Amino acid sequence: MKVDRTQSVGENFGVIPTKWEKFLLVITKLYQCQGDIPLYVSGGTMNRMHDRLRILSTFLAVCGFFSLFFYCHSLNVTKIMQDRESGVRV
Repeated sequence: MKVDRTQSVGENFGVIPTKWEKFLLVITKLYQCQGDIPLYVSGGTMNRMHDRLRILSTFLAVCGFFSLFFYCHSLNVTKIMQDRESGVRV
């Protein structure tokens, strides 16, 4: 599989990645560094990159949601405890 990915494909079957796509290919660990990326990258490799980015963005969104949720929850609990200690009744 890695041999298929690291070999250059022709201009008929390949895609010339932009600088941003080259950066994302390295971030998603499809290539070790930007120097390893050939001039033409196969469409399957680009699809694999998009799939990995989808997984990464979903994971980061879920982590962000739960972090924000628990942060707001802790602020709410702190405010309730302060109100209880000061004798405020709702």
